[in-house]
Amino acid sequence: MTDGETSFISIGDPSEKEIFGLRGPFHLNNVDWSKPDDKRAIAASLVEGVYILERDRQHERRRNQALAPIWWKFFHFKCIEEIKDIHDGSIIGAIFKYNHHEHIGVPPKYVIAFRGTLLKWPTIGRDIYSDFKVALNLITESTRYETFLVAVQRVIDQVSPEDVWLAGHSLGASIALQVGKAMARKKCPIKTYLFNRPYVSLPLEKINNEGFRFAAHRAGYVATKILTDAHSTDSSDPHGELRSWFPYMFVNRNDPICREYIGYFEQREKMESMGLENLANIGSRKPLIGLLFDAKSDREALHLVPSAYLVQNLLPMDEDDLKGAHTLQQWWAPHTQWQTRRFQFH
Repeated sequence: MTDGETSFISIGDPSEKEIFGLRGPFHLNNVDWSKPDDKRAIAASLVEGVYILERDRQHERRRNQALAPIWWKFFHFKCIEEIKDIHDGSIIGAIFKYNHHEHIGVPPKYVIAFRGTLLKWPTIGRDIYSDFKVALNLITESTRYETFLVAVQRVIDQVSPEDVWLAGHSLGASIALQVGKAMARKKCPIKTYLFNRPYVSLPLEKINNEGFRFAAHRAGYVATKILTDAHSTDSSDPHGELRSWFPYMFVNRNDPICREYIGYFEQREKMESMGLENLANIGSRKPLIGLLFDAKSDREALHLVPSAYLVQNLLPMDEDDLKGAHTLQQWWAPHTQWQTRRFQFH
């Protein structure tokens, strides 16, 4: 659940991957805030800025040596707050404020960005711990989630939710999704950009045969329903208040960390078209893996949502290029091979 290309940087001289002029979306010198491509690229750039903020801290790069500021200043944002892990002091997020009066379209007033995992000391311990929280469906019981929730609420207390964006990558997207859910349930839906959000499940999208793949998804829903009906006492719908909230889910079919979202949305749509929406609804409320270990669990499947814009990067790439399929850089690449689909389940 890492930044892919940019997570394996040695201490010392900066990598060219950190330098905006070599790697960033510098082609966006005339931003149109009404264009989805521009908004996607800028949201990803701000998240990348958080990664590099933490690297600047680790490498003691200050003032003119710091590499992070250009990643948001290029788009007329100001970093007004760094969000830190309360245990190790690492920078895990930031609050950016838009600081420009001339623009095309309507930009956000604030963007709260969440970074993912950095596989380097000293962040690796806390980052991997949070990754395990995601895998065990426990991320809402983490201090990082609470830290971000408080920060977002503080911003929402000042401005309308329509003026605020959330953006996160990988582990950061996992936390951003839960913060977005919490705000939506408070009737404060926030536009949320989730890049390569981990989906914890069996790798069903590796099944090439469409019929077998659908059968596997349906079997999973049936098993979840059986376990839920037999042991759960909670008949409430955890998705009831989320159906009108549409986070943007950015996925790559070659990325095993997030590609199962493709099957989740497509197969649920197929099941609803066959009149199996009740089975699909029940099967999507609880995490099957968790139920297998604790059949009495009433815990919500935290990685699932009933509605979303699913955006796929369809640019051909080597199937073995897992780092490239998971990296943030792909989301600001200037090409036209994107597929966006809107899903809403009842």
